[in-house]
Amino acid sequence: VPLALRKAVEVGSPDSIQRCIATIIGSSVDMEDTANDIVRACKEADLTPPENVLVAALLLDRWREEQDRRSGVLRDEACMKIILRDLVGSSAVAQHSAAVALRTAIAAPVAEASKEEASGSGGRWWSRLGHRSDRTSHQSRVLTRSDAADMFRNVGGEFSAVYGTTREASAQQSAVILQEESDLCRGQAQLERLSAMRGWTGAAGNKFVGLSVWETVRRLVTIGEIEEARGLLTKAKLLPEYNRRWWKVAVDALVNARRFSELAQMAEGSARSGGPPIGFEPIVALLLENQQFDLARGLVGKCKDMEQVASFYETLGMREEAMKAQQQAEQQRRSAIGGASLLTGWSSTIAGAVRGGFTRS
Repeated sequence: VPLALRKAVEVGSPDSIQRCIATIIGSSVDMEDTANDIVRACKEADLTPPENVLVAALLLDRWREEQDRRSGVLRDEACMKIILRDLVGSSAVAQHSAAVALRTAIAAPVAEASKEEASGSGGRWWSRLGHRSDRTSHQSRVLTRSDAADMFRNVGGEFSAVYGTTREASAQQSAVILQEESDLCRGQAQLERLSAMRGWTGAAGNKFVGLSVWETVRRLVTIGEIEEARGLLTKAKLLPEYNRRWWKVAVDALVNARRFSELAQMAEGSARSGGPPIGFEPIVALLLENQQFDLARGLVGKCKDMEQVASFYETLGMREEAMKAQQQAEQQRRSAIGGASLLTGWSSTIAGAVRGGFTRS
């Protein structure tokens, strides 16, 4: 795993890094072992500090998505802190604690509050997030037994210990770090309002505030709001850097929701800009697997791997097209072999020139 992790980090492939992480998680006995194994793998891979930060960031993404799938229940928090402390440092632990406190406060269930309590809590900056009220009742997202208030108090102490500053200065530093999280929450609140106004499919259950950005994207795509999902990633400055991940998440969500027409339309629309970064082949394969033959037929011609194209045409019962594609696949293989031979010949010529110099006839 350390060697694979080293190569994945060198090429900057988030997907490959996540596969390494998944391998470690699958082979570990418990979460504490997982944390120690991940740290050990990073050390054996001889990662630089910036590379450790990249791995830690991807681990946080994975952790948050797992919390979303468990209805926001915070689990294995201590293990996440072990990884952050060893890979990045105590400052990362303090920042993570602040983000978790904010998310817990925002995602706390809406509880009844008296009129005085609802108005009196207005001075607490976190209580204003997610606040809602109407003419007949006064309800707000209160912290009740979620322990979020205690978490915020502890965050102040963690920042003081890390930065050696006063409590007030630590709180200011925490607020700066949480700006990105707060921006996401505001965007999610706007999505919830749009969901109610536009009557999105299953609007009553479209709750986004408190989710990770990628789980929010997944839910938007699931209900067919692809452009809203893309817009959220653009605002978060995750596109175009994470374009490949966007496609993988979108394709997975559309297939699970059986929105095959939207999937084919999305793939077709990308052809003008060079096609999906994951290629057309995985999309065609998924369409065929789900017996969406007409949709698959319209995309087969855009695939570049002629070996797979031939297989796709065979599945579609288009024997003549399959034979032509197989012939083109043979030509591709011969061209690849010829290119390798040419490269080998040039290498030999250059090596000879280096050893003895060129001769003139």
